Amino acid sequence: MEKNIWNKAKEKGLISDLQFKKALELQRNEGRELEICLFEIGAIDEDKWFEFLISDWDCRFLDLDKLEIDEDAVRVIPAWFARRFFIIPVRKAKNVLAISMLNPLNSNILKVISQITDYEILPFASKRSQIDRAIEVYYAGRGTEEATFFPVVGTMGGIPLLEEFTFKNFVVESGNEFAYSLALAVAKTYNDDYNPLFIYGDVGLGKTHLLNAIGNYIKNNPGKRSFCYTATKRFVNELLTAMQENRLKEFQDRYSSIDVLLLDDVEFLIGRERTQEEFFHIFDFLRHRRCQIGLTSDRPPEKLTALMKRLTSRFASGVVAEMTAPGFESKMAILKKRAGDTKLPDDVVEFIAKKASNVRALIGMLHKVTTFAKYRGEEVTLSLAREILGIGMEEEDGY
Repeated sequence: MEKNIWNKAKEKGLISDLQFKKALELQRNEGRELEICLFEIGAIDEDKWFEFLISDWDCRFLDLDKLEIDEDAVRVIPAWFARRFFIIPVRKAKNVLAISMLNPLNSNILKVISQITDYEILPFASKRSQIDRAIEVYYAGRGTEEATFFPVVGTMGGIPLLEEFTFKNFVVESGNEFAYSLALAVAKTYNDDYNPLFIYGDVGLGKTHLLNAIGNYIKNNPGKRSFCYTATKRFVNELLTAMQENRLKEFQDRYSSIDVLLLDDVEFLIGRERTQEEFFHIFDFLRHRRCQIGLTSDRPPEKLTALMKRLTSRFASGVVAEMTAPGFESKMAILKKRAGDTKLPDDVVEFIAKKASNVRALIGMLHKVTTFAKYRGEEVTLSLAREILGIGMEEEDGY
């Protein structure tokens, strides 16, 4: 997509080959996004660029001069990041963050924001001048210093918990009942028979929800248990940094001092022998101290064949629970529960439930529809859902 957009921009005479080469050189020197570099050298007219995104790429747009921006959304992204990448958050609803940016097709920036903030990103196009003015108004007086990570709240040495991911709002059905009951049990108290708790299943079925639910339960109930919820990818990156900076003992001590370790997506340990070795020692030390360990993966321990055998045997030594895809009725129940106070007609519930293949897709579709309906000031309808999700009337027979 990124390459195609610039080829098309040149074909339409929006930018010249010479301007594109100058922007590429600036990008290499400063590490900024290509569209920003093109604006910096004066190669792009903002009105033409804006029209190009809307007419040729079907980007949704927001007129920031007519929109009251949600300051709670602004606080999600720090000032330095907004100014550097010309981004302004406009609305925050549950786990969706709507932002205006110069190029809503820039998948790299969208992925970075989503990973660091733990929000699903709903991008819109807005004019450069409007974004500039919004940043100056809503980030006035805020620091401009750069930071390695966005500010986070909460879990010791890990990543933020998603507060909406609790046991209370988890919809229990036959495909996840066993995993749910085990997760609730280890949240309440240590159980040697359930250590480690290993939950596996396809993407988007609620594994991350259950790990967050354990963390939120511990956080919100009396007790002195310390915990860390983190992603395996982050664990790996932290370990590599600790080794490069000769801080390995500090890393080991930090992870070895907790009462509960919640590690998401352990399949990311595959191919990293040094990391596997280090994690094995931390794992054994925590087990020896009777500390609870909760793990998730996209496959059962015996299918993690690329991991060292003594590690997979540890994963299988407690209790292993599979999560399977919810049925149609369960998906409808999930939608109704997650909609909360939002009025969701039955035909919209049925439409989304039949289109979504897993829970993650289900919730993503729900939030896109409800968030966009709020922008328009409209009720949620089936025709609006089709429009927002890009599904036309010709597909009706398929749903």
